[in-house]
Amino acid sequence: MKQGLIKLTGSRKRVLVIGLDGVTWDLIIPWMNKGKLPILKKTTESGASCRLASTVPCLSAPAWASLVTGRNPGGHGIFGWVQARPKSYEMVTVNSTFVDGRPLWDILGEADIKVGVVNVPICYPAEKVNGFLVSGILTPRHKMKESTYPPSLYEVLTNELDEFRFNIEPGYIGIGETEDLLLRDLYHTLDNQLKATIYLMNKCYWDFFFVVFMGTDNIQHFFWKYMDPKHPQYNAQDSEKYGQEIQKYYQKLDGVVGDLIDHAGERTMVIILSDHGFGPKYREILINNWLLNEGLLKTRKAVLIKELILKLGLRKTVSNLIIRSGLIKIVNLLSRNLLRKIIRSLSPIGNIDWSKTRAYSLTEGTIYINLKGRQPNGIVEAGEEYETLRDKIIRGLLKVKDPLSGDYVVEEVVKKEELYSGPHLKEAPDLVAIANNGRCQPFITDDRNVVLTPLDSNRTPLDRWSGTHRRIGIATFSGDNIVKNKMVDADIVDIAPTILYLLGLPIPSDIDGKVLENIIDPSYLAKNPIKYLREPKEPIETRKEILSEEDEEKMRERLVALGYL
Repeated sequence: MKQGLIKLTGSRKRVLVIGLDGVTWDLIIPWMNKGKLPILKKTTESGASCRLASTVPCLSAPAWASLVTGRNPGGHGIFGWVQARPKSYEMVTVNSTFVDGRPLWDILGEADIKVGVVNVPICYPAEKVNGFLVSGILTPRHKMKESTYPPSLYEVLTNELDEFRFNIEPGYIGIGETEDLLLRDLYHTLDNQLKATIYLMNKCYWDFFFVVFMGTDNIQHFFWKYMDPKHPQYNAQDSEKYGQEIQKYYQKLDGVVGDLIDHAGERTMVIILSDHGFGPKYREILINNWLLNEGLLKTRKAVLIKELILKLGLRKTVSNLIIRSGLIKIVNLLSRNLLRKIIRSLSPIGNIDWSKTRAYSLTEGTIYINLKGRQPNGIVEAGEEYETLRDKIIRGLLKVKDPLSGDYVVEEVVKKEELYSGPHLKEAPDLVAIANNGRCQPFITDDRNVVLTPLDSNRTPLDRWSGTHRRIGIATFSGDNIVKNKMVDADIVDIAPTILYLLGLPIPSDIDGKVLENIIDPSYLAKNPIKYLREPKEPIETRKEILSEEDEEKMRERLVALGYL
């Protein structure tokens, strides 16, 4: 064993959890039936499967936080990749210190169960665990030495790997024809992560191992249009070249899953899951544009730089304008301060007149009421005025139609108390809008159209996405004491308590999820009744560590490049 690698011991039965971000039954089932995914087919048939309902909205940040804590977003406090600072409208990127609640591996570690955690979102900065941890997406590239526990593990991995990174580098996304670049990066990143994961599995003792692969989410966002003849961006010629790429990547990942199962050993329980599902994105619904048109949101006169960008861009995003015009090298020479001003000027909320605004959207699907006493410049009174305004917004959004198809574009608008519960309910968006085959975005465009389709504009940072999230993801359980060949419905918060039970631990009373009894052998349940802790341990004080201004800007730039903002 190389010097600096953590030495662990462990003798309990093992559990291997493999996270496949964004994987959907809608693709897996037909491809399994055609023999394209033999490993996933075998694990599905040899155990129990779940139609796994994600968070609302079904974004990766709150979804993974709910999966690992067993809490709904109102309990753990994560509602998106970014959220407003307390008593502010300014958005900051979330990290592990924002999560209120103990992740699954901390509870296991307290019971002397050795854990390994690799590339699970919102794990940076890496914190002490009873085992080892490698943080995932949104780890600042220049702070990779802070991405592992123990810290010495970083040096070990850099010595073993050609390149230490587990997620794609998004800097080229949006530069002309990027498909081939993206595919090469996806496969290179996957091979790199597989090598690191197998190395850790073999060199470190563990009882519980949790690894997440993000590439399935990335490839579906960018390549869905090539395999969907109904998609507005579908092109038969391009489809000839790229129409099979999502399937090919699923097949590659199927082999990766098989490799991990082989290295885990025969008696290891295997759990394969996703944080949400996936489907086509046929349109974007611009919530802040709708609020503008309804007189519920007001803007100040555009600052000069934004006026110039809008005029020069002619409805294109600044990123497309700069990149496609060949000015990217010049932009890279600009000072960080000027770049920050450009990015902030293009923020969906950067030009809002808060003194006259009654409602606004910060992130996908979210709507906040500018409430007195809660927001810095709130103007809406709590009580009747607040409720009347929410009801008005719900009624209005449900009437919005796509001008081309005539379809209603918003499937549902839900009040926060119908979705969330817990100590962070007050921080939750007041309403959540769920799109019909699209995404509800906060962007404000120069022409104030409410519904955009990929055919009629390049006007938002997400126009290059052709696929988007759906709420129903997957979960499969295979191993001792699991029923065979059964499909059930489950919620994402049920995963953590089910794993705790299967490893013989009681369920903390502050967890929202329940043990999935219908996937467990009845005779085992009868002999091993579920136990609950009567009182939760003292709550962990959430010490939100906000990144430095420079690091925050880099994380925001990464999220924008990937299409998450």
